[in-house]
Amino acid sequence: MKLTGQNQVDRLFEVSSADRLILRELGRRAAEIGNDPGNRDRARLWNRLNCLESCRPLVYIWQRVANVPWGELDVNGELTLRTGTPFARELETELRQRLYRYTHLGDDSVFEPKLYCTYEIDVSAYGVEEQSEQSELSVNDIASQHFVKVIETEDDLVKIQAPTLTHDAERTAAKYVAMRDIFDGLLEVEFRLCLDNDLTFWAPAWDRLVRLMGVEEVLLGFAMNPEFMHKAIDRLMTAGLALLDQYEALPLPLTNAGNETTGSGGLAFHDGLQARQGKGSLKNLWGCAASQIFAQGSPEMHKEFAIDYEKRWLERFGLVYYGCCEPLHNRAAYLREIPNLRKISISPWADLDQAVANFGRDYVLSVKINPFTFADSSWSLDAQRAGLEGILKKTRGCQVEIIMKDVSTVNHQPERLWQWAAMAREVVAREEYRS
Repeated sequence: MKLTGQNQVDRLFEVSSADRLILRELGRRAAEIGNDPGNRDRARLWNRLNCLESCRPLVYIWQRVANVPWGELDVNGELTLRTGTPFARELETELRQRLYRYTHLGDDSVFEPKLYCTYEIDVSAYGVEEQSEQSELSVNDIASQHFVKVIETEDDLVKIQAPTLTHDAERTAAKYVAMRDIFDGLLEVEFRLCLDNDLTFWAPAWDRLVRLMGVEEVLLGFAMNPEFMHKAIDRLMTAGLALLDQYEALPLPLTNAGNETTGSGGLAFHDGLQARQGKGSLKNLWGCAASQIFAQGSPEMHKEFAIDYEKRWLERFGLVYYGCCEPLHNRAAYLREIPNLRKISISPWADLDQAVANFGRDYVLSVKINPFTFADSSWSLDAQRAGLEGILKKTRGCQVEIIMKDVSTVNHQPERLWQWAAMAREVVAREEYRS
């Protein structure tokens, strides 16, 4: 008999008795590490950092796919999945990766005796779908892509439309009930709008348009057809703002100021935003933006074509994280115009001395470590220690988070990442580097 309606929804979140046993054992171990008092201490440190209070530098290793090569990190089957259904495997992946981080990495992650049940929210495309051709060659599920141009003329701009947001309350409720049943007595299950930002509150700016228009075409457009480029970003940003209106209309709590990443940086704990939790206000949230194409442009071009438009998005939020891989050390005057700016990405290609001079203690410096070292045939932990010490000497007195992300490979030597994490933890704990 064909299942329909609520029965069909419930079946999506069913788990077998064997899978339930596997998940509960992982949940038991996750509860043990989540009840370690050290987690509360680390959460307080993230709050202090994000509130610009005196704090040692904090270290965070991103865990999402394309940021950590999970396929190379498995040892003794710790990451090998043993459950059967997609729902069970999703939960199992989350728990196994959490236990792995605790056992092998030991950065400033915060482990809680809970799981998050994200709302089943779907956001349609911005009127036009990205079209790409992916390389058959990939490393750890990371492959290069060639994007097909779908926006070429002013007539094409009409394709850009405001996305439509829908919340499937039945699916959300069914998932929540299933998770509560599986982990009853072990882990609390808590609703969450999104996890690790998942791009939900990133401004839809040039990082999106480049994939619709082409890299060379965008760069040439700034010089040869600036009027068209202004029209393109204005239409995209206007569509994005309509999406924010839909989020505020949801009858759901809006918050992302807890144990999740913000922007391309560290954890988002902030008592001030959490105290404002409630329905319908983006002022409870961190917002984010980045326009990495302007790594190739002047600060003035970055302001004219990106920051001036991104401000329309960012002013809606309580706090703001800005940047990713683009160097921002020489754009302080324009970044300071962003309301509620709190964290600034300092990429491996930024001039750190200039960044310190231009931003000082006014913001959190989200310093990215170049991940290439893990892929190199040679590996020197001493060289890594010297490099980190050099960064911390230059940023002494500033509010700093050390971020490791975009690690596509560890050259099949997972101990490299373990060693780096242990070294970084030891270095940042020195009193001389406390802000």
